[in-house]
Amino acid sequence: MKLGKRIGQGYTAEVFEWGSDKIIKVFRPHTGDLMEHEWRISRQVAGLGLPVPAVYGIEEAEGRRGIVYERVAGPTLTQVIAAKPWRIAQAARQLAALHAAMHRREAPGLPKQKEMLERRIRETSLLSEETKARVIERLNRLPEEVRLCHGDLHPENIMMTA
Repeated sequence: MKLGKRIGQGYTAEVFEWGSDKIIKVFRPHTGDLMEHEWRISRQVAGLGLPVPAVYGIEEAEGRRGIVYERVAGPTLTQVIAAKPWRIAQAARQLAALHAAMHRREAPGLPKQKEMLERRIRETSLLSEETKARVIERLNRLPEEVRLCHGDLHPENIMMTA
């Protein structure tokens, strides 16, 4: 199948129309195995009863692989805030409620956030070795739980739908 119109993009991926009711998130070459990682997580999260798009599979188009998701219609929370800035307090409450709902869900099969954070801290060139050691020591003092953590929850990643 051919990629449709590009409807979004970020540092790690581009999003294209995929038929009339789906989208495909195509990852950029520098992301390594991020697509497979997101695919595994998306399938598990879809079964937790949260308001997330359905995930259908991995497809290839024009020599690129991507994850096919349900197409969700509506503005981002950022767009809602920009259009009606006086509703920012209500938007903040919605964001907080969604965040809290996610953190109430147990997700024992998902990768551990602390392990991923430690790996990223060790790999960065932006911190000295001394700072990395202090940050990792503090990270290791945090409690171990098997709760769902989005990792990048912000208004631009939330679609407002009916």
